[in-house]
Amino acid sequence: LPAPSSSAYAGIVVEQPWRKTQPHVTDSAARHKWSAMTPSVMSEDAQRTLQMVANRHAIDPKRHYRKDGNKPNKLPKTFQVGTVMQGAAEFYSSRLLKSERRSNLAEEILADDRLRPYIKRKFGELQDAAQATGKAAYKKRSQKRQPKWKRGAKDMKRQKR
Repeated sequence: LPAPSSSAYAGIVVEQPWRKTQPHVTDSAARHKWSAMTPSVMSEDAQRTLQMVANRHAIDPKRHYRKDGNKPNKLPKTFQVGTVMQGAAEFYSSRLLKSERRSNLAEEILADDRLRPYIKRKFGELQDAAQATGKAAYKKRSQKRQPKWKRGAKDMKRQKR
């Protein structure tokens, strides 16, 4: 093989084509592509809605969503909230009745009859896990480890019931 500095390699240039086609995108360039959207005002309701969208995988056990990158808890600076308008063909199939409509996404999800048992069960599991730790639970576990003769009269009263 000839040496790399020889005239045999003079006309060959090796480049990575993807570096030319995708230049470095800055914040201002990305903002220009999004029709110059300005950073939105982060109200408490908007923050709650964005958190619900970011954690939507925990709301419905039947649906699976891909992860939102490395930082799912990081809320976006620019966002827009809109209203979904149903077409005439969806009048009987998938529209919400006036009584089912709520003012924001969080209230609408909490009022859903299909998801209510799942949310209630998961909340109970979290409460049980929280109660399983703590001073009272530690005393209960440590008392169970003691022999019956050392526990005293309290344990004897429980057994008689």
